[in-house]
Amino acid sequence: VALGLDHDQRTAMAVAPQMVGACGIGQLDLEADGVGVERVPALCREQRVDFTRAKASLIMSAFRASGQTGPQPGELDHSAEGRRIAAANGEIVDDQGALGDLDAIGVAAAIAAGTISAREATEAAIARAEAVNPALNAIQVPDFERALKQAEHPRPGLFSGVPSFVKDNTEVEGLTTDQGSLAVKSRAATANAPFTDQFVSGGFTVLGKSTMPEFGFNATTEYATLPPTRNPWNTGYSAGASSGGSAALVAAGVVPIAHANDGGGSIRIPAAACGLVGLKPTRGRVVAAAEAATLPVDIISNGVVSRSVRDTAHF
Repeated sequence: VALGLDHDQRTAMAVAPQMVGACGIGQLDLEADGVGVERVPALCREQRVDFTRAKASLIMSAFRASGQTGPQPGELDHSAEGRRIAAANGEIVDDQGALGDLDAIGVAAAIAAGTISAREATEAAIARAEAVNPALNAIQVPDFERALKQAEHPRPGLFSGVPSFVKDNTEVEGLTTDQGSLAVKSRAATANAPFTDQFVSGGFTVLGKSTMPEFGFNATTEYATLPPTRNPWNTGYSAGASSGGSAALVAAGVVPIAHANDGGGSIRIPAAACGLVGLKPTRGRVVAAAEAATLPVDIISNGVVSRSVRDTAHF
């Protein structure tokens, strides 16, 4: 099951009845009383649509909740020109030619085989981000132009050319790290955090920083004075926390995998809320978080949220 926190009744818990495989992949069968909810399993059974089309229908709920419009499932133009026009108009880009519904290993394999280029994968992720982030509020700091340049010559590695995001409590050279707080007005980092170096050594192309609640001290990514990060399955629900932005971006199909870290559930909670794979790695398995040095006992593990078990295992 996937668990979400209602933004209007924060102490109430709302549980999606079940995860089902009507489209060949787990989908949320949500009750139809939320904001912009789609009953995906029924949609799959009745219209025999594939996962990507069903996902596009789900993302459309975020558009309707924000008052935006876009093409309905079945009305999407899959040509390169159609995708370019849709992106320019701020519409959903159902990009079968690049990311499609591939997981991170699948995207890396497609790049390695020459089926798509790393730049095409990055362009597709940026188009999706620009389409859905106004409704989801999952990106803290975009870094699209630099990502496109990096994608021209992707780093080698198991995930070479795969677009991703880094959580806003981990330094990326040239980007601010504000810890999800308006009280922090940081300068752009002059160097990567040690874990960021390890992360990008896998070949990832970093598109920017993902949102988190203030200093990570919350189980939902929301703020006193700013819009919350919303769950793409049902935008009336939370994406969880503290890696809520990363989870929302992966669940919405913007990227197939994203950085997350976990002290008391910050990988596992948003993974549960968004129907993703979330494993807190054994401490010492990857480079320690910078915050670990300030703790009497290191409880923080860096990791990822992903859409497949094999992505998390390969990471």
